[in-house]
Amino acid sequence: MNSTSTESKSAVSRRQFLQTGSSALAGAALLGALPIERSAHAAGSELLKIALVGCGGRGSGAADQALRTAGNTKLVAMADVLPEKISGRKDKMGFVTPEQIWVTRDRPERFRSLAHAAIDAAGNLFTPAARHRVDDIVGGRRRYHSSLWRIISFGAWVDRFNVAVN
Repeated sequence: MNSTSTESKSAVSRRQFLQTGSSALAGAALLGALPIERSAHAAGSELLKIALVGCGGRGSGAADQALRTAGNTKLVAMADVLPEKISGRKDKMGFVTPEQIWVTRDRPERFRSLAHAAIDAAGNLFTPAARHRVDDIVGGRRRYHSSLWRIISFGAWVDRFNVAVN
């Protein structure tokens, strides 16, 4: 007789069963009424939008793999883009750009023409040595220096704001 009372304590009561069952049934009915089943698929020609949360090794590898699959895919959102080992650094100097490669190898004539145009627009503000310095930097005869960017930026500023330099 004691065995039946022990079994009834460990078993689910009729009240608990009805509460759980009715909650599950209500949840299923609610999900069935939502239009999610119509928009949660990706047919052959539709765009599959991918959001990446956690851009570490596994996350970026998974995103790369997903974007290389056959079909129309697009990465539309990213979170945690900057790794902790970079964002937590105390000696940050910003992100380094490969300026020297751009100037001396990839587009030397473009940078030379921008710098020469800036020197010409500056009137007498630059000495003739500035043009030689630009040619030496772009030609790789002189070590790259950020003064080239300063000259080009000055020329862009003169042009953009229509500054008259005497």
